[in-house]
Amino acid sequence: MRENHPYDELVPGQSAELSRLCTVDDFFVFANASGNRNPMHLPGADQDGDGIKDVAVAPALWVASLISAVLDNVLPGAGTLYRAQTLEFLDRAHAGDTLIARVTVREKREGGIVVLDTEVLRAGDVCTILRGRAEVIAPKVKLRHAEYEIPELTVARHAH
Repeated sequence: MRENHPYDELVPGQSAELSRLCTVDDFFVFANASGNRNPMHLPGADQDGDGIKDVAVAPALWVASLISAVLDNVLPGAGTLYRAQTLEFLDRAHAGDTLIARVTVREKREGGIVVLDTEVLRAGDVCTILRGRAEVIAPKVKLRHAEYEIPELTVARHAH
């Protein structure tokens, strides 16, 4: 059972995080959903021209979307609506990296608006991949719900 954190429950300094392993299949799904087909984000590209295929670089906005997962699923949780997000990319993530997306309540404003510091770290070396600030409208009421069952996706890498 999941439970959100309405505006009245939020306090500065409160934080939450989720971790996620980056996979090539994630990047294929992102390429199809977003239309971003930059070869450096897909397997088999020689990104630096040295003749060797490099590990796929995670698309920057795929990495940033992990922040949305924390905001919408954990803190504040269900019912949260984005108003704004700033992003500063400090490093790159690659297929095979485990990333930690973290949000921390910075301040509460009138009208249910909450400002949160956001960051995504690479778990292996605790390198900051991105940092920024989100402004959201927090939910007004407490919600409890079962985990939604999302249909599985299959990435077909060859034509039948």
